[in-house]
Amino acid sequence: VYHFGIVEALHDGIVIPPYAATVAIPELDLSGVSGRRDYNDKELWAAQAKAHIVEHTVEAMRAQHTAVRLPFHNSTKVMDMSNRSSILFTSVVEQAEQTATALRAVGFEARHVSGETPKANRRMLLEAFKRGDIQVLVNAQVLTEGTDLPRANGIGLIRPTKSWSLFTQMVGRGLRTCDDQDDCFVLDLAAGATSKHSLVSAPVLLSAGCQKSTDGNHAWLMGEGSPEGVCQFCQKVVPCAMRGGPHRFKDGRCVTCRQVQCSRTSDGMHAW
Repeated sequence: VYHFGIVEALHDGIVIPPYAATVAIPELDLSGVSGRRDYNDKELWAAQAKAHIVEHTVEAMRAQHTAVRLPFHNSTKVMDMSNRSSILFTSVVEQAEQTATALRAVGFEARHVSGETPKANRRMLLEAFKRGDIQVLVNAQVLTEGTDLPRANGIGLIRPTKSWSLFTQMVGRGLRTCDDQDDCFVLDLAAGATSKHSLVSAPVLLSAGCQKSTDGNHAWLMGEGSPEGVCQFCQKVVPCAMRGGPHRFKDGRCVTCRQVQCSRTSDGMHAW
């Protein structure tokens, strides 16, 4: 079955690349939070509130971070949320309300939206965000599937999750192309001090998934005289080590490693 996901869209330049920075919350203990497929929202919020997640969120939103490009991990940038239109995802409505209030207190034009927000009000808030009148939109589980806000180029993951698909949906809200935006900053406050193996965190979100590395990321080594990459952990081979996957050809050359395209094959790859 044909599959075209975020990684493939990034390879083809259809969406803007995310750069992610993970902020660990030392006091966050998820060991007592129940839930099989995902965490129980009320219990999760109780653990987050105990760890002062709102205060940590405000601090992280005001700070600069060194973010790594996903999924290739081939570059870093110093980034912050100060001039970005951002969508923040929280566990429950109370967290969304408190976070928006705390952000307004330090100068962000922030509002919250949830399933409890009347439809007319929600429509007004979304339109204000699209115009740029609202800089930060904090939401509790309503802006995941089917949300089209291309202006968003900052994503705040303020809730841990065991669900890869939920993580992908949340990050995907910030990857749509708009005007001259060329990247998305993903600020991940979902990493806890315990139960970390059940957390999906941003630095491994878009990895192709190495089964032998400690963090799930491939480490591509370039062969001598060849653009191919070989993972030093699992020995998987990709055509372009610099992209961590296939070449992306333009005007006869790969835009990343400058490999010359083959003019006789359907995929541009040489068959030596």
